[in-house]
Amino acid sequence: MSDIILDGANGNPGPVGPSGSDGLRGNDGHNAKCSWLGDNCATRGERGMDGGTAGTGGPGQPGAHGSDGNFYYDVFGPGVTIYSRGGHGGRGGDGGKGGDGQGCEFGRRGGDGANGGQGGLGGIGGPGGNGGHIVVRCKVDNGGMSAIVVSAGGGGKGGEPGPGGGGGAAGGEGRTWGTFTPSNDCLDKGPVPNPGGTGLPGTGSLGNGTSGSPGSAQIVVMLE
Repeated sequence: MSDIILDGANGNPGPVGPSGSDGLRGNDGHNAKCSWLGDNCATRGERGMDGGTAGTGGPGQPGAHGSDGNFYYDVFGPGVTIYSRGGHGGRGGDGGKGGDGQGCEFGRRGGDGANGGQGGLGGIGGPGGNGGHIVVRCKVDNGGMSAIVVSAGGGGKGGEPGPGGGGGAAGGEGRTWGTFTPSNDCLDKGPVPNPGGTGLPGTGSLGNGTSGSPGSAQIVVMLE
């Protein structure tokens, strides 16, 4: 004799959260203004905007309940086990990737790159399914209740938090042209810009799903 499987299906994972929006590029610096009355220096490029925070992952799907069943045997005993277990809840979706910070562009030297956005939270795991309800009717019981498994499905694990977005590149250096004297022009090209830093990862998940409820089992010995 073979086992009888009436388990509920496991829930599907939740969807991945949406990525954060990319940060806007910083404004270009202004060109120098040249005049016989005197020069106005060029300006540095502006810092880029930071990337947006990613969205939270979607919830895992619930596990299906175990199926109910009625069975009849002359002798219910070793060699057969009836399973009607609840399905496990789906895993929560991963948090979305943080938006990339955009580097900014020219001035004398470019502006600093912006920081990436923070990763999103993982979604909550799906709830587990309930065990089924099984009734066995037989003339002789040699198997006992241990041969019927109607356990509850466990809740799904919460999703993993998303990674932070990448930092933006530093702006490029502006071009120098024309003839000038140090007294009328900028003394230097300005500080060297820095690229932006990687955004922080998400801080966790919304938690695991709840477990289902166990089912019920009954063996009825029918007298001749």
